[in-house]
Amino acid sequence: MNVKIKMPDIGNSEAEIEIKNWRVAPGETIKRGQVLLDVEADKGVAEVESFLNGVLTQQCVNVGDITQTGQIIAIVSVDDTQ
Repeated sequence: MNVKIKMPDIGNSEAEIEIKNWRVAPGETIKRGQVLLDVEADKGVAEVESFLNGVLTQQCVNVGDITQTGQIIAIVSVDDTQ
């Protein structure tokens, strides 16, 4: 089953958030709590962590893109038999 990961609220839901660096590439296994990417907003740089275990299948935003809270940033394939 594929799960959409949305940009979490990093302190200012109205702020533009810039994607600075992906730490995980498509096809890599991720764990809950693992840092997926670094972002920057008006309050500084923040880490976005995974809230589930699975395999990153797609990065929906690229480095340098501007996003906002709630926008889909990645797709993760999870084993729905667990």
